[in-house]
Amino acid sequence: MAALTIAESMVARLQSEWWKRKRSIEGRGSLSSKLIKDLSMEEIIRFNVTTMKAISKEGELYSLNDLWKLLGSPKYKEPKRWVLLPDSVRYIEKEIEIEKDEKSVLLSKKGRNGGSYGSKRVFVEYARYLDKGLAVQINDLFLQELKAQGNPDLYLERYRSSYKKKGKSDDWIDKRMKSINTRNELTSTLSHHGVHGDGFRRCTNASYEGLLGCKAPALRKHLGIEKKDSIRDNMSKTQLTALELSEDLAKQRIEKRNLYGVDPCEAACKGAAEVISVAVSKFLNS
Repeated sequence: MAALTIAESMVARLQSEWWKRKRSIEGRGSLSSKLIKDLSMEEIIRFNVTTMKAISKEGELYSLNDLWKLLGSPKYKEPKRWVLLPDSVRYIEKEIEIEKDEKSVLLSKKGRNGGSYGSKRVFVEYARYLDKGLAVQINDLFLQELKAQGNPDLYLERYRSSYKKKGKSDDWIDKRMKSINTRNELTSTLSHHGVHGDGFRRCTNASYEGLLGCKAPALRKHLGIEKKDSIRDNMSKTQLTALELSEDLAKQRIEKRNLYGVDPCEAACKGAAEVISVAVSKFLNS
């Protein structure tokens, strides 16, 4: 009961701020499936870099299919078609010539987790095919990863500096950095409980829907931000705290019940978020 009281006090303003948006969204009916699947590029990149859990791996190779799914790219751009394009063939042949080992450059795998897996350079090249701006960011993030091997705090300092340049207050930055850490812990738990690729988007939307009544695309629309903008970077301190609490509760539920697979973990994320939403409703109606 004490924990619920804390939750109520921490997120009391959250539902008030979003209540009108929620009712407006509900009145519009269901959203298109394509719109629901959209996540901002910034969210996807931060998701991959801070945890690299959204992209499954086969040894040192990265799943091109996971990147394709995360971006919601069209069918004609899927990896198995891309590797057959003349420019792709030439690029891959050069990489194999340099590495002297085809399996360290590109791998095609069949079965449940099948698809195309590529080296970091192939992964960046495929990202460039999907979105040139994305390729630049991923390449930069791989470089940051190398630097961070000798300094675990590098990622966090990089984000802190970026937020400072955007004019965010120190208090807001502290909340945001803490929420990033909690998010990392959740995604790490999800990855160890059978969630990969598109499953992370589903769990994220489950948290948004359970807490705020709608998924990422609708939240972005009603915040007045574009697809490339991060929802969380446009949240208030109270909203960040509420979402962080929701994701921490989801992590604990998944671990305690040893849930496995996308569906059970998605339900846990939504259930944890709904606990916070119920607490807020009780507080507002008391």
